[in-house]
Amino acid sequence: VQDGTSASSAGLKVGDVITKVDGEKVLSIAHLRYLLYKHSVGETIKVTYVRGTAEKTIDIELTQNRE
Repeated sequence: VQDGTSASSAGLKVGDVITKVDGEKVLSIAHLRYLLYKHSVGETIKVTYVRGTAEKTIDIELTQNRE
């Protein structure tokens, strides 16, 4: 998770495991990228993740990739 990104602003941290995007199960890192690419900058998505033993769902507004 890079500083200044939508993910960091929403509270995701290094070590969090993203398990779902908009309710769809994430099967791999490639699948996660696919799920993200289905959306446009400015859209808000629901991301479910696991930190330790706790599962949480947050809303993240997608922003332009700075790379």
